[in-house]
Amino acid sequence: MMWYNSNAQTMKTFFLLCLVTCMFLYCGLQIFKIEDLKMHYAKTKELKKEEMNEEENVRDLIELEHKKLAEPRLEVLHNFKYPIYQPSEPAEFPHVVNGTIRIPHIIHQICNTASIPDNFLLAMRSFVKYNPTWEYRFWTYKSGHNFLRKYHPYLVDIYDSFGENDVKKSDLLRLAVLYEYGGVYADLDVSNVRSLNITTTKYACIIPTEPFEHAGLLYRQEFVLTTSVLLCRPKHPFFERLLLQLQIARPRGHPVTTTGPAFLTGMYLKYNNITWSDVSVFIVNGTQSNAPYFFKGHRDEENDDAIYIPNGQYFGDKIDPSWINGAGELKACGLTKETDIHTLRSCKEFESRKAVRKEKLYTFTVHHWFHWWVQGEDFNKFLQTYDIKEVIPKAILFEE
Repeated sequence: MMWYNSNAQTMKTFFLLCLVTCMFLYCGLQIFKIEDLKMHYAKTKELKKEEMNEEENVRDLIELEHKKLAEPRLEVLHNFKYPIYQPSEPAEFPHVVNGTIRIPHIIHQICNTASIPDNFLLAMRSFVKYNPTWEYRFWTYKSGHNFLRKYHPYLVDIYDSFGENDVKKSDLLRLAVLYEYGGVYADLDVSNVRSLNITTTKYACIIPTEPFEHAGLLYRQEFVLTTSVLLCRPKHPFFERLLLQLQIARPRGHPVTTTGPAFLTGMYLKYNNITWSDVSVFIVNGTQSNAPYFFKGHRDEENDDAIYIPNGQYFGDKIDPSWINGAGELKACGLTKETDIHTLRSCKEFESRKAVRKEKLYTFTVHHWFHWWVQGEDFNKFLQTYDIKEVIPKAILFEE
């Protein structure tokens, strides 16, 4: 009996030890899982923080320089009582009558595939309607890869690293095809409302701005160049610089700062060897053109290597509809007694351009701000699509 009790006690102790050991092992495993989850969460949080920082850079990309030069900038602008950004009178686009064509008559458009969502059909066809003698070239992300492999192989790796349907591919590709062929690039949500012929006779390269209200209220700066419409001769040195710089682009960077408007604007300043302090100098254009008032450097705007910044009424004067209230007024104006210089100038600009925006007497293109690139696949899969050859039978596709 004593032996039995002793053996039972030993077995009981053994089972207790096993149970405790299992509990320790289980707890240890859970701790490892928790630590692993913490590490995963920390990495995810870090990536999200990085993406948020990229979005913040939309406004802050060049803000460090702004801060260093804030006092002289504000002093210059205050001297002009918060001036508008550009002339607001309707006027024909500067051109040379019967002049030599400086920008080739080629239209370029890009989509991720050759299947075109139906909400772009009218806009795309408008370019062929008003420019029937122009060549029309259509690019997909696949044909873009083949094009880069042939003409710009140093860009293939970064292009492919952007991801399957990343809009940064479109941003890079439009710069590359314009450098190689020249012509006019337009986003799919841009419609053409009259012939582009006269835009090609006076300037070698034309890069419009986004509406100046966007620049003032979103970017907090004097101007921001658009990437939705670009007109340029082939082999322009500015586009060469852009392509060389894109070799070191961040694959996961925000499109606006990595390949889009903020990137283009910053590179423009470097190309013209000017700073934001220079830009804030108020320049009256006189009789040369009705370009925006900011200082653009010392290169003559008709020089073969120059970039002409046109008045907003021609290519990109429509404000993103999400910025407009039900009464047709700019939401940022009149909410408070705002004293920020960029808001004051933007509100003044908005008021000054109501007539020219309504009449559109000399407008070439209208940007409809579909923001297709942020809609995502779940939205796009519900759209009816058509093959590019159904939409524009004359379209030329790069197939090498």
